[in-house]
Amino acid sequence: MLISLASDRTRIVEIRSQISELESLLAALRDEQATAQQRLDSYIYPILTLPNEITAEIFLHFLPNYPRLPDIDHSSRIHDAVFPTRLTHVCRKWREVAITTPSLWKGLAIFEPPLLSKFEGRLALIETWLGRSGCCPLSIDIIAITGRHHDIVKKTFSLIIPHLARLERLKLILDDFRSVPHISLPMATLRTLELGTLRENDERPAAFASCDMPRLREVVLNCPSSLNVDLPWAQLTSLSLGCIEPDLSFPILQKTLNLVSCVLNFGSDEYEQYTITDYHIKLPCLTSLIVRRDDREMVTGILTAFVVPHLRRLEIPEPFLGSDPIASLKGFVSESSCNCALKELVITNRKVWPTGCCPVTEEDYRAACPSVVDFSSEFISHDDGVSDTSDNSEDDWEDDGSE
Repeated sequence: MLISLASDRTRIVEIRSQISELESLLAALRDEQATAQQRLDSYIYPILTLPNEITAEIFLHFLPNYPRLPDIDHSSRIHDAVFPTRLTHVCRKWREVAITTPSLWKGLAIFEPPLLSKFEGRLALIETWLGRSGCCPLSIDIIAITGRHHDIVKKTFSLIIPHLARLERLKLILDDFRSVPHISLPMATLRTLELGTLRENDERPAAFASCDMPRLREVVLNCPSSLNVDLPWAQLTSLSLGCIEPDLSFPILQKTLNLVSCVLNFGSDEYEQYTITDYHIKLPCLTSLIVRRDDREMVTGILTAFVVPHLRRLEIPEPFLGSDPIASLKGFVSESSCNCALKELVITNRKVWPTGCCPVTEEDYRAACPSVVDFSSEFISHDDGVSDTSDNSEDDWEDDGSE
């Protein structure tokens, strides 16, 4: 028994000695930890030493290029897309800089939510986004095409209406315009408006019936029903009409006396052939006229309707020039007195015949328009209309992708 007690006393001394050594080692480790933490706490990442103004400028260059807008829900399929809200999640300073930089929040794309349960959170986010934009001009896209979220569109507009005075660009792609509330407030800074609907109807988009838009210059309209909107046509400098029949397009063009650029993309639900004979459209300021077609639409005699003395660029499908493209082109150049102004000519939808030859050569077109410096063409196959960019002609033409 006495021997056991003596052994325990000896062991206690050894344990006390080991504890003392370990406590000394632990203290040394704690001192080293504190020193390392102090160095970390005193270190400032170089990017955080930048002035807030430079950081904000970097943020602005990191966003999608205008007119592409950040999706408010981050639902973009582009994996490297950056949104202002993501910048607020990096660190405290970046959050402060992002929230206090109104230009980061001046553009937003609003898509209909896949689930109605996300609707309330969406509205709160839109309100926050608009509030952070301060006094900056706004650019807004609203895309709701299923026709089942009319209430969402209405409530979204209720948040946007107080900011109409600084709206610079507005894009609406909707099932129809019934969900858009009537807008009577002036849109004094609006310069670009794009409207598109999926439903064929004759309902007038009443939202803009009495809206003052003194700075509106660029308009894009898709679908016939969007033509019913009342707009200040005479002040426009750029107009794009898509999927619209000539009989609906041309009365509008007769009112756009100050157009500089015009894009016409004809189309209809069923194949029809139009021959233009009853229109006289004089556009003294027009420098660019682009005419396109869907797979089946056919419009001939279109150039006979236009008088465009300062036209510099013409793009048109070859079938639209009729059975004698050269005569049509010569008559147009002569009637418009643009024989010296026209510098660029693009002929699309050209046929590549089985022999590899084309009925009309590049020299024929250049002879008809001697002032043209840049000539290009786009071919389709003779059989099925599939684009053919190979070199199939005896004149060594190729499709360079020009528009």
